[in-house]
Amino acid sequence: MSTVAFIGLGLMGEPMARNLLNGGHIVRAFDVRKDAMTALANEGAVSADSPADAAAGAEYIFTMLPSGKEVNQAVFGENGFAQSMNENALFIDTSTILPADTDEISTKLLDHCNQKCWLDINEKNFCLKDCKLKIWRIFFRAYNDPTVVLYPSTYKNL
Repeated sequence: MSTVAFIGLGLMGEPMARNLLNGGHIVRAFDVRKDAMTALANEGAVSADSPADAAAGAEYIFTMLPSGKEVNQAVFGENGFAQSMNENALFIDTSTILPADTDEISTKLLDHCNQKCWLDINEKNFCLKDCKLKIWRIFFRAYNDPTVVLYPSTYKNL
């Protein structure tokens, strides 16, 4: 199974991290509330000391945080995971933040990692070419359509 960093163990993040743990993944968890990490560690998760510690060696990095400010801090702040993430890691931000915050964070992260990415568009399928760092934006369509649409956050004209 995969090694997953999960940063943000609040009302939404904790059950998401637990589902990954119950699915057999190694979960390296971080939250500013130590009691949230303790509860998950009692079920088998690894408690991390910081976002950087959580992301070290992880194949997937999830954030579920209250705002873009906290996501930015988790990525770039003191002990942020940009300094320790694997170059092949997939960063999945599930936080409810502004699209502008997502664009700013993804641009900074791509610059930080010195990645140059471009898209191949073929019959509405989007692929990142020659880019080890992958940042995807996830959104749900309106009107009770359960379709989940994934697209690279560097693509602006959907």
